[in-house]
Amino acid sequence: MKIHYMLRDQHNDVKQLEDLSSRLEDSGYNSVLLTFHSAQADYFIKSAGALTPGHKLKYMIALRPYHVSAQYAAMMTIGYDQIDSNRLVFNWVAGDFHQREDEPDLEFDIFGESEPIDSIQKRTTYLRNFVNMYKMYCPTKIRPPMVFSGFSDYALETVRMFKGTSLCMLDTYRENTEKFDGIESRMVSANVTILESDEEIKEYKEKTSVFNPRFLGWSIIGNYQTVKEEIINLKNEGITDLLLFTNTTNLDTAWNQNNDMMVHKLVKEINSEARQNEN
Repeated sequence: MKIHYMLRDQHNDVKQLEDLSSRLEDSGYNSVLLTFHSAQADYFIKSAGALTPGHKLKYMIALRPYHVSAQYAAMMTIGYDQIDSNRLVFNWVAGDFHQREDEPDLEFDIFGESEPIDSIQKRTTYLRNFVNMYKMYCPTKIRPPMVFSGFSDYALETVRMFKGTSLCMLDTYRENTEKFDGIESRMVSANVTILESDEEIKEYKEKTSVFNPRFLGWSIIGNYQTVKEEIINLKNEGITDLLLFTNTTNLDTAWNQNNDMMVHKLVKEINSEARQNEN
């Protein structure tokens, strides 16, 4: 089981990202997902400034294909490889560039005239063409692993086409497991929360379910040992990768930071035991 960390709702500067990277490296995370928003600073550049050559932690860069050309994405990959090899993962996010509620200046979201990609089929076709073009310009030996978000039939067929990794929320995967046949690498995203007492667990579940009815479905919640066992047992569901996040919206910073530390400790323990079992 590969474990990845999602930097969620946090726009860290280069120094903060460097410090976080060191903590994640120490715990043995495979990668850190750096989410995309056109209004924030570019994580492709920031991660290159934050990485420590010789470390193993990869930076999973989320990109919407219409925000960069395939040729330039390949150029950036080659440049990144010259700084340090085998440090990139791409999370390709298919999506339309019209009527985005989180980007109010729609007319400035992408340069030039564009045709709406207003269906799953159009978005998927656009992404497939982009990735094929990217592969033409990026040498095979340095081409990063590819993670494709989504669980529509079109999205999952794209994963199969490029022999990539699928990515969806934990509850979505469990409700649609049969759709993932033929996909070897299956990543799920989940909130991971460690609490000490049954009373704390009950209170937390009641509070977070009010924020979002789906929250419990995509969460792994419990005491240290039960959370550990549930993460390890994900492999029995055909899951190969866990992309976890530890921040709970609407809870204070100190609480989130404490949970973050506990989860890092747990991940380090899981990875250490896995290495021992391999030997």
